[in-house]
Amino acid sequence: MGEHKELRMFLVEAVRILQSLEDQILRLSTADTAQTYVMIDKMICLLHTLKRQALFFGFMEMAMLIRQAVFMLQAIVYESISVHGENIDLLLDIKNTLKAMVRELCGIRENIRVGERVEFH
Repeated sequence: MGEHKELRMFLVEAVRILQSLEDQILRLSTADTAQTYVMIDKMICLLHTLKRQALFFGFMEMAMLIRQAVFMLQAIVYESISVHGENIDLLLDIKNTLKAMVRELCGIRENIRVGERVEFH
């Protein structure tokens, strides 16, 4: 019973984080350099929070995808990739995939056991 409460709390928090992430990504392409660094730092913190929670529940695919988003954001900071165009689109695609994973988890949450690997479709 407690597992379902914790999972429900995770899903609510994940939705909130992903909405905040989307807002930040959409603002990223028009931000100046100083704002970009602050926004990326905030996004990385949000993603790390989500990744830790996903790992707690054994959602490895979700955690790996989050890790890729963090790598992309770090590459923007280190100026390895640009903050415009297809990189913004890719970040939004990652966010949309994470959102789909959360929706899928909402549909099967009663059958999830903490620490048991979940395969996403």
